[in-house]
Amino acid sequence: MKRRTFLIQTAGLAAVPVAGLTGCGRTTSDAKSDLPDAVWRTLAAVQAHLFPSETAAPGAAELHTLGYLKSALDVPDFDPAERAAIIHGAEAVETQARTRTGESFAKLAEPDREAVLRAVEATEPGRRWLAGMLNYLIETLLADPVYGGNPNGIGWRWLAHNPGFPRPPAGKRWFLLKSV
Repeated sequence: MKRRTFLIQTAGLAAVPVAGLTGCGRTTSDAKSDLPDAVWRTLAAVQAHLFPSETAAPGAAELHTLGYLKSALDVPDFDPAERAAIIHGAEAVETQARTRTGESFAKLAEPDREAVLRAVEATEPGRRWLAGMLNYLIETLLADPVYGGNPNGIGWRWLAHNPGFPRPPAGKRWFLLKSV
């Protein structure tokens, strides 16, 4: 099955977490996430492996998935337990990479990255972490660019998706709205 077909077929399932916007927040330029650089490098490499760039399809880099994740972590009421799980998962990937190869995950070739992620996936916490990373990738693909990813609707165009209107302006993102 082609990646585009898979994503289109799973878009309905992915819309559920996107509708709740699990964690999207500020625009990338406003991001103030303070994770160590090593964690960000590992997360970026994992995202690039899970959602690689292709000639006819945007990948994690083009979708700005790392910027979206940074924005998510900056939402004022972002769940501290989820934040800790993201960090712990990235550290587990890095530990697995160094144990297996002696190298950082970000420096590994594709086959070694795959082997490391398969080893992480073999544990229940690892499966949950990878599912969470995939969730953020799909959110980035489907979310409005105002939330820090999917620049200029690149993911929407690739999926031939027409976003709803009106689209949210920066000052009316969900986490800024107060209940009346």
